[in-house]
Order: sequence, then structure tokens, then C-alpha cells
Amino acid sequence: MASVKMIALFMLAAVVTAEKVSVPNDETALLQNKVEVRSHLGGGEEAPAVKQGEDAGFWAEVTHPTTARAAYAEFIAMTLFVFIGCGSAAAVAKEEGSAWKLQVSLTFGIAITVLAYSIGHISGAHINCAVTFGLFVANQITAGKAFAYLGAQLLGSILGASLVWIVFGRGNDRTGSLGCNKVREEYSYLAAFVGEAMGTFILVFVVLETAVDNGTKENRLLAAVAIGFAVFLAHSVLISMDGCSINPTRSTGPALTAMLVPCLDKLMAATNDAAANLQDAADKAKAAADSAATAAANPADLASKDPGSAGGLAAGAGAPEVPKVPKIDAQEKKEEMERRAKELKEEFCAIMYDLMFFWIGPLFGAFMAAETWESLKA
Repeated sequence: MASVKMIALFMLAAVVTAEKVSVPNDETALLQNKVEVRSHLGGGEEAPAVKQGEDAGFWAEVTHPTTARAAYAEFIAMTLFVFIGCGSAAAVAKEEGSAWKLQVSLTFGIAITVLAYSIGHISGAHINCAVTFGLFVANQITAGKAFAYLGAQLLGSILGASLVWIVFGRGNDRTGSLGCNKVREEYSYLAAFVGEAMGTFILVFVVLETAVDNGTKENRLLAAVAIGFAVFLAHSVLISMDGCSINPTRSTGPALTAMLVPCLDKLMAATNDAAANLQDAADKAKAAADSAATAAANPADLASKDPGSAGGLAAGAGAPEVPKVPKIDAQEKKEEMERRAKELKEEFCAIMYDLMFFWIGPLFGAFMAAETWESLKA
């Protein structure tokens, strides 16, 4: 009975303490467009970021220190997001007997949640130019800041895809394309457009309702969880159709890197060959030095050697046959190079054509989500 009373007193004390704790009076909201943590400004003082957005010009805002810091956070987050998400696909895609689609979908969703909690207080954790575009349409971010975010996200996506290539390239990438989004043959481009638009609509709508709308301030700490689930749900629907983009910047990095893979492979092969040649030259130099040291230590043994046994050719022995080098037909080599160039051109065009839909669809879905959110506020 005494223990029950102690528990009741403890719970009562916790409730009283919770009532005394006031909500921090600052203007920072997870995933909202805030570039710095700003405590409450008394006496009618205007927030520095507000002055930045209203008074500064476009390029002045792009290069503003707070914007640069926020863009740098977006760059880091996008690098990690692409490496984690596309790396997961490269590691387990198409593996027999595994629920790889579920794993990749969960990986993308959890990655967004983790990164949103990590950098939300710095940049708002957009990590997606469609989210940035949706917030811009909803008047939650200025043009200069959105432009800075876009550049940072593109660079981060390229770096993340390059890291995926370093880890899984040269035969270990199960997707064969660094996790590039590509519309499968059994689906039409109209289906891809509608699917990407709807998937992005879900994501941006959840962002606006849970992380921006003033009516959901009480649940703001759970916004990143809801957004991560939105990413997971979109992947659950679209991953079989086109790998699920809903994020144009995430799709651009792997696409551009995949187009450079042949050049990167040649560079890696040349680097490995150069390292092997240097090692071989070092081994030969060491062997020659050891042989010279042995000869200098035992000159009598060197003089007593039979010239015909080891030092030269045996009597009557002919010169060793030189292996014939097969001749390469110049015409065949030229045709092979032209064929390979044609294949690379066709692959480049296919990647760029698909990438166009992975920009148009998500941006259209983000626009519709922002307009829908505005209509619900009216």
C-alpha cells in the first residue's frame, strides 16, 4: 500500500512539474523555414532573419551568412540521405528471398526522420527541392534562400552518389545504376508522372500540415516522424514502378554520376594499373639490389659460375622465340569505339529523358500540395 502511495505522489509531482515548464518562447520550428534559432525578441525588436528577407536583395540573401550556414546543412544532409538510401538499394536490390523493397522503403523514410531531427533547427531540413518549392509556393521561404538550398542539395546529391559508387561500384551495385530512378518498361510515362505527383503531394502536404501550420504546434516534435512515414508510404507505392523519386535532387545526383561511371571506371583502372606498375618496379629494384649485394659479398662464387649454365646461353642453343603479337585491325577498333559511343549516347538520352519526368512530376505535386494547404487555411 505504501508503494502505491509513493507511486501516486511521484506521478502527482511529475504533473505539477510539467505544468510549471513553459514552452520555449522561440521562433524555431522543425522543418519550418528558419535559418537560425532566435529567442523571443522583446520590445518590438524585429528579427534579423525577417530583415534579411524583406530588405536584402536576391543575391545578398543568397550569400547571407545565415543562409550559407543553412545551405551547408542541406548539403550535408542530402549527401547522407543519398548515400544511405541509394546505398541501401545498391546493397540489397533484387536479392532473392529478401523483402528488399520493404527494406529500401523503410531506409528512405527513417533516413528523412533522422536527418530532420539532426538539422531541422539549422535549415528546416528540406532535403528535397520539391519540399523547398512547395514552401516557396506557400510563401514560407524566400526566393534567394530557396535558390541557395537548391544548389546545396544538388551538390550533396552528386557527392552522395559518388560515395555510393566508391563503395558499391565495379560489380557490387545490385541496381546497376547507383540507385537511379528509371521508369520500368511495363509502365507508361503518364503513370510515372501521376505516381510521382501524388507521392510528392503526400509528402509536401504532410510537411505543411505538421511542421508549418500553426494549428499543429502542440505536435511539432512529432512532425519529423510523420514526414518520414509519408516518405515510406510513397516508396511503398512507387518503388516497383520507377524506384520512387518524389525528390528531384535525390534523382539528379545518381543520374549524373551514373553517366560518368564509364569515365570513373577508366580512371580507377588506370590508377590501379599505375599502382601495380609502381609496385612491380619497386620489387624489381629491390631484387636487383639484393642480387648486387650478394655478388659483392661473394665475388669468388660469381667468378666460378659456368657461363653456359646460368650466365648466358648454352652452346648451340638458338635465340629464344619472341611471341608474336596479334595485329589489331584498325577498322575493327574504330567500329568498336563507334558502337560503344552510340551505346553511351543512347544511355545518356534515356537517363535524361526519365530524369525530366522526375522533376516535372514532383514539382507539380508540390505545387498542388501548397495550393491545397492554402485553400484549407482560407
